[in-house]
Amino acid sequence: KKVQRLSSSTSLHRWRLLCGEDGYKYVQAMLSVLKNVTKDETVQYVLAMLDEVMMSSLVMTGSAFTSEDSVAAAPAPASASAAAAPGEGKAPHPAGGRLGMMQRLFFPQVEGCTCPCGVLAKLLSRDDWFTKEKAATVLSVVLMCGANVEGLPAASVLEIGPTTDALIDWCVHQLKKPSHPQFAVPTALHCLSLLLKEPAPRRAVYATGGVQAVVGVLTRDGAQSRGVERGANTVSVQAQYELALCVWLLSLFPPAAEILATPGVIEALVGYVRLAHKEKVIRVALLGLKSLLAGDSAMHSRAISLELSAVESGLPKAIEHRKNQEWDDPDMIALLDHLQDRLDAGVLAMSSMEQYKKEIAEGVLVPGPMHDSEAFWLENAGRLLDNNSATLKELLGLLDPSHDATTLQLACRGVRNFVQYYPHGKGLVSDLQGKTLVMRLMAHPDRGVQREALLCIQRLLLSKGNLSYLVSS
Repeated sequence: KKVQRLSSSTSLHRWRLLCGEDGYKYVQAMLSVLKNVTKDETVQYVLAMLDEVMMSSLVMTGSAFTSEDSVAAAPAPASASAAAAPGEGKAPHPAGGRLGMMQRLFFPQVEGCTCPCGVLAKLLSRDDWFTKEKAATVLSVVLMCGANVEGLPAASVLEIGPTTDALIDWCVHQLKKPSHPQFAVPTALHCLSLLLKEPAPRRAVYATGGVQAVVGVLTRDGAQSRGVERGANTVSVQAQYELALCVWLLSLFPPAAEILATPGVIEALVGYVRLAHKEKVIRVALLGLKSLLAGDSAMHSRAISLELSAVESGLPKAIEHRKNQEWDDPDMIALLDHLQDRLDAGVLAMSSMEQYKKEIAEGVLVPGPMHDSEAFWLENAGRLLDNNSATLKELLGLLDPSHDATTLQLACRGVRNFVQYYPHGKGLVSDLQGKTLVMRLMAHPDRGVQREALLCIQRLLLSKGNLSYLVSS
């Protein structure tokens, strides 16, 4: 009867019934139907009503569950069921807000009430996708509410943990092998974006290989986004927001951050900053970049590699462009300033002579500002002669064809810059047989290496005047 009464009521009247003292009884009635009725149409109808309860609570209260920042910054609780919602203190249910509303409806502290977790989790194995989608969406909200309720009955406490793990397994499976071509991935991302606001599910997603699954979706969408002008299709704006939100929340868990800290992830997030139109997508992408670029000071070389990826993907220009926009969120400018300062410091590190010497000593040259910066070579060309020309000799040693093509190209460029910016560089390189080494690379199979070798030989063989005439011609 209660379900019939709800279904025959207007949205406003339905909301008033749910807000009343017996509001939880209507939810219990719907759970009883889902538990005992197997007819697809009935199950779908009741799930749609439960989903409407979620949406109505958002519209009527005018608030989300909690701010992303406060959730992400909260310390990990001893257990999911022991975590208190922001501002709750020791009160089992906050007086207002969407979170408090959901807690009172789904986890009433009344003897004999059915815990919604098990009932909804069983529906994930149904055949029809509508039931799966609605059950997963409602269940993710229920679990997030249950993780922030104190004094739950023992039966509910025992159900929340295993049900959370089961929903995470289901979501990760949908990301890896979608069971629906259109709705599987967006539904999984939506559920994970809610669950990951708590620390415990981040560990569970990491343990099930979910971080790699999220990275796979992100990099595929990033590649599609870069091909928009060529007609590629990308995921929806909401899915992009929830995808970037998942990356950011997972990056707060150090083992997951280790997997996320790759050039591909950085490039995809920078793509969102550059191309997205919605502020919420840009904001969470910036938060993800801030978290990943902060990195571990012990991993200096990897941090530089990630910063280089951000620079090469166009983040500095994107930040400069975005700082000229108006934002609803007052913290956006501070976030953009922080990332700009971080990149400026990274470029200085990448342009330092110490970093250049380190790359030469390791035998692998990585693209970066120092290979092309006139200011860098004007200041540091002579330092290649320190310790009896040790660095210059090591640089010439990198001209051996056994090295990778990128290293060979940058080594030729380094020799060319040394000759250009050091007064007697040409004679020093010739005395060390550098001319012979460079000429050998003109027959290298890689065309990029051939080009750099040719430019270097021109610098070595031609006088400054003749070279200027050749360039101008």
